[in-house]
Amino acid sequence: MPVGQPAGETEINKNRFSFFRRNDTIQDMPAAWPIAKVLFKLIAPSIPDIVSTISTLKHQQAEPQTREEPLQARIAEMEQRLTQQLELIEKLTKQIDALQSILWRTLLIGLAALGLALTGLALIFYA
Repeated sequence: MPVGQPAGETEINKNRFSFFRRNDTIQDMPAAWPIAKVLFKLIAPSIPDIVSTISTLKHQQAEPQTREEPLQARIAEMEQRLTQQLELIEKLTKQIDALQSILWRTLLIGLAALGLALTGLALIFYA
């Protein structure tokens, strides 16, 4: 073991932590700076929004809110919306049924027209 080397340190451990050497300079990583600049330009504008959001959340948590009346109003509003949605679903179901009957009639008329056309072609070719 060389003098001045700790007991557990080997050549492998030296190589593994070579990026912590004091000889490294900022100039050794030229590709990292443009990436860091781009990331900073993307993140920096949103920092005030993040700070304001966190501060408003802290204020909301600090003030306990006991609102039973608005909760009941919301529930009533939700019930009203549900009834409106159910009425809309019923109307759409009726419209779909009407469309289905129209499509069946159209299919039958189309098949009849195809039968007549094939009959006409048969008469023309075999007559």
